[in-house]
Order: sequence, then C-alpha cells, then structure tokens
Amino acid sequence: MPTKSFFAVALFLLFAPFGARADAALQISEVMYDPDGTDAGREWVEIFNDGSSPVDLSEIFLLEANVKHKISAPLDGASLVLGAGSWALIADKADLFSADYPNVSPVFDSVFSLSNSGERLALVDADGDEYSFAEWGAGSGATSSKSWQRLGLTFVAAAATPGAANADREDPPSVPGAASSSPSTISAHSGTRGVTTVRRESSMMVDAGRARVVPAGAELSIDPALEGSPRASFLWAWGDGAESKGRRGRHTYRFPGTYAVVLNARGLGGAVATSRTVVTALAVQVAVSVTRDGPDLAVLIESQASQEINLGGFTLEAGGESFVLPKDTILLPRGSLAVPNDLARLPVDAGEAVVLRRPDGRALGPST
Repeated sequence: MPTKSFFAVALFLLFAPFGARADAALQISEVMYDPDGTDAGREWVEIFNDGSSPVDLSEIFLLEANVKHKISAPLDGASLVLGAGSWALIADKADLFSADYPNVSPVFDSVFSLSNSGERLALVDADGDEYSFAEWGAGSGATSSKSWQRLGLTFVAAAATPGAANADREDPPSVPGAASSSPSTISAHSGTRGVTTVRRESSMMVDAGRARVVPAGAELSIDPALEGSPRASFLWAWGDGAESKGRRGRHTYRFPGTYAVVLNARGLGGAVATSRTVVTALAVQVAVSVTRDGPDLAVLIESQASQEINLGGFTLEAGGESFVLPKDTILLPRGSLAVPNDLARLPVDAGEAVVLRRPDGRALGPST
C-alpha cells in the first residue's frame, strides 16, 4: 500500500465506484474507534482514493446511525479535493488528531461518536448512494493503541498506522490465555482469514455457529449462516481426518473426543471467509432397565455421565421389535428418563432384555 497522507473517522470495508465516474473509488483503509484514554474527539477514519480521478469530499458524507455528517476542512479555504492515489483522514476533532499525530496530513473535520461494541458507517453522496462502508463487532479487538485496518479484503486489529502503510498481519491478543482451544482470533487453521466469531470480511461472512456436544455414533448436522454472497462453495474439515463439501455439514464421530471444526467458504468474485467451532463427541454411558409402576411398564434409561447427551435417533430394541427415540430426547447429567411402553410397544413384559443402539448401529449393551 502507498505511504499515507490522510483522512480520519471510523469504519470497516467495501468500496464502490464514485458516482457515475467508474475511474474514481473511495475505500476505507483504517479506523480508530476506541483510542487510548478517553474516546471523546479522538476517533478517526483513514480513507484512500483508489481511482484515477480526484474526488471532491465536499460532496461526500459520513453516514452514521442514519445521519449524514458533513466533511469539512479545519481551515477556511483549504481544499477538500482528494487526489487520485492519495490518503486522508477524517477526525472527530481535527485539532486533537493533529496533537496526537503531528506529522500526518491532510486532516479533515466531521462529527461522529463511534461505538466500541460495534456499528456500521458508510461514505455516501448527497442522495445517499453508498461508495464504501466499514463495520466491526464487540470482539474485533481494535482497542487502546490498536486500530481496525484493511488487509486485502479483510480488516485486522493492529497497532495504529496513520501516515504509514497498514499492518500486514493481525497483532496477537495481549490478554494472557487468549490463544486457547476455544474459537478466537488466534487459530491453527490454514485459512488466511481470521475466524468469523470476529467479523472481518467486508464482502462475505460465514458462521458455523455455537460449540456443540454430540454422542459418538450420532450424525451431527450444521447449517451455517452466510452473508454477503448469494451463493458459495463450502469445505468442512471435521478435525478427525474427515472432510466434506456442501453447505449443510454432516458428520458422524465414531470415537469420543473434542474436535476443532473449520469451515472454509468461497463466494462470488473470489470472496472467502472462514469459521471455526468446537464439537465434543461423548461416550454414551447409560444403564437400561425395565421399570414397573402398577400395571404400567417403562424402559428406564439412566445416565452415568456428567454431561447431558442427546439420544435423538438412538433405538431401543427388544424381542425383535424396536423404537426410535425422537429428535432432541435429552438425557440430563446423572439423570434418567422413562419411556412408557405404551409408546415404545416393546415385548418387555415377557422379560426380554432391552438394548440401546447408537444411530450408527453399535449396540451399547443389554438392560440391567
């Protein structure tokens, strides 16, 4: 990226042609939404004219919370024209920005107050047509001395660089233990983008969702969220050596364990996004017996585990008959559930043993 001149306020990325002139484009290159100390007046946004024609910033507005904020020069008569290939900053308070960064120019004024917990801003014309936008979430990590910086088609949190080239990678978290096994900005997956629990793709976002617990031997199904592209291809890495393609991820873990699941998506125009979640496959530790309450019989399933488990799709078998437990039949930790035999209709009154069978067909043992 070229060395910067400048322009300050807060955003995330995505640029578009400027008005009807296809040779002019504005893009958001850096955002300082949570400066060190008090935020008042010290928030800024850096922009870049990536086109081949000058852009008159007096015709451009910052759109925040559906309010268009005018961009102005701090000195009367100063030019608001941003040349092709030039950088500038828009600051909430130009004098405060210049005090913090005395060697950076040009600096322009606007009025805004950016949310540290996430929002969306845009560069628009008088008619509200959008040239570029920026957005971030509460977990984006651009706090104190870090800003939200463009890196290709993504944004990363790194030490602020007004007046210099953007960072070429994300700074590691400063919080001890941040690189844990849970989803975070730090991950051992092979994708070049961060996981989208931290939103950073301007053109596309994919999300495999929450961490999950699944019984070993039962099929896991994940339907991910996709934003920013009407269609995409999906590649799932399930963490146990298996992979699959297709939007809806389906996989069965044969053995208990904790697995990192990585979803890589590729959309139109080469847009890419990565999401990661964690799946824990549990051994099913239960005792199965027949219980009687007067004339009524039931199959009793008792948990011997410290975590709840979903027995949906498991089968109870006795005397050549079977009953499939419905979806989301949850057995609580160290808990029990009784399946009335007028529902199961198993020949248990004849003293038959009852077997609980996993969805993949493996028997878990006869009744006790």
